[in-house]
Amino acid sequence: MSHLTLRPLLVGMRSSPATIVGASLVALALLISRQPSAIVHPQIFGEDGKVWFHAAYQFGPFRPLLWPYLGYLETFQRLIAGAALLLPLTLIPAFFTWVSLMVEVFPLRSWPPTGLHRYSPVVASDC
Repeated sequence: MSHLTLRPLLVGMRSSPATIVGASLVALALLISRQPSAIVHPQIFGEDGKVWFHAAYQFGPFRPLLWPYLGYLETFQRLIAGAALLLPLTLIPAFFTWVSLMVEVFPLRSWPPTGLHRYSPVVASDC
């Protein structure tokens, strides 16, 4: 009876810093290639300007931190808008764009998840 298993492939698999940086750069390049105009001509989109930056600009970076928006505390977005106050107005759309790209790429640093081998399927070829 032979068994095919994925476990030996995943056990002890660690991502080196070079692998993480390489995967992050590839993911960043793919995201930018999807819509290069977002990098060349950045714009404030949706709630970034209408809600987060507006509140930070009107009331300062700290006061809006605990204000709920549609029933949720959006603290991260408000922190980013508060940090954007330190920049000149012409750089704020680019700042929001780059932060959003980094948020999308950041989860790659933890790939593969530790303990993934416990959940890998074991396929029996002869049952």
